[in-house]
Amino acid sequence: MGIKSVALIEHVGGYGGMDYYDYGLAYGLGLNNITVSYHTCNETNMRIFNNVDTNYTFGNLWKKNKVFRFILFFRGYLKSFYFAKNKKIQLVHLHFFHFTFRHFILMFLSRLFSFKVIITVHDIFSFFNISNRFSEYFILKWADGIIVHNQASLNDLMGKHPNLSRINVIHHGNYLPFINKIDKKYNNSEHLKILFFGQIKEIKGLDILLEALKIANENNVKIHLTIAGKPSRTDFDKYAKLIDDYSLIENITLILRYIDDSEIQKLYEKSDLIVLPYKMISQSGVLLLSMSYGLPALTSDLPAFTEIITDNSTGFTFETGNPQSLANKLIDINNNRSLLQKITVNSNKLIESKFDWKRIGEKTKKFYEEIVNK
Repeated sequence: MGIKSVALIEHVGGYGGMDYYDYGLAYGLGLNNITVSYHTCNETNMRIFNNVDTNYTFGNLWKKNKVFRFILFFRGYLKSFYFAKNKKIQLVHLHFFHFTFRHFILMFLSRLFSFKVIITVHDIFSFFNISNRFSEYFILKWADGIIVHNQASLNDLMGKHPNLSRINVIHHGNYLPFINKIDKKYNNSEHLKILFFGQIKEIKGLDILLEALKIANENNVKIHLTIAGKPSRTDFDKYAKLIDDYSLIENITLILRYIDDSEIQKLYEKSDLIVLPYKMISQSGVLLLSMSYGLPALTSDLPAFTEIITDNSTGFTFETGNPQSLANKLIDINNNRSLLQKITVNSNKLIESKFDWKRIGEKTKKFYEEIVNK
């Protein structure tokens, strides 16, 4: 039996940049003749795609204090469930970054409505260690189907829960429907301009990057770093101290705030390379965004990255957690700028083919049908 409609429910939306993924998936499903009822918060700018209907069932969730946010969280999901039930939608697609008791209750409510429930697990290991093992176990057991974004995430999830079934690896798609590619020219006479972009969290390895810059400076290689993003559950003072201790202040531009969508392209246009020195990651939207723009990426050699990045082919990699390895790679790139143009050509081909939303929508639709028919 085929499936004609799905409720895609995700409350973060435009508040945290999830709207790109949400609309990308909705767009891909719409191209495969599935009607998508997308439910999100008011901070999400509406985009118009065939077969996609946006519903702001979570209202001003993110403009409220914690108590009202808690209430609006459940009210939004209940409104979304009632909407889907009235529209005779059989299947709802939910999204999880961690597993708390609140998410356990949410999953329980979805079962009361007798939906088939697909969940996408975006982060296998919670960035802030706020997941609850009890909630995680039952949420995963109750789900009719589970989606992860890469083989590394599948391996990690199966390592934690070896008896799970009904899991499918479906990639996070590109950002090409939402942006304009940059046409970058690399100038050997200027400093190599690198970018650290996104929310600043401990696990993203900014300390490793700063130490690598210190090593590059000691080798008389001048690199300019732009740090653009808002600190999240971390104190930037410790990074400021490193910048001072390493005498890097003249080589760094700080933009320590939320970066609006309208500013992102200019940041990328002014940069030669994005650096993602992460210590842990399940999937990086920043990497796919950068490749979509046509900006080469240098990442740690975590499995989630190396499934996408082949060193010196579709990007660059260094040994995770090793500032010397990162410094060596930055120095090599600085001295061989022609590599950047080669990487751009290869990554453009990869991002346009393997991470195409129509292809992802087709694979997701097949998974939906497999679950519904069971």
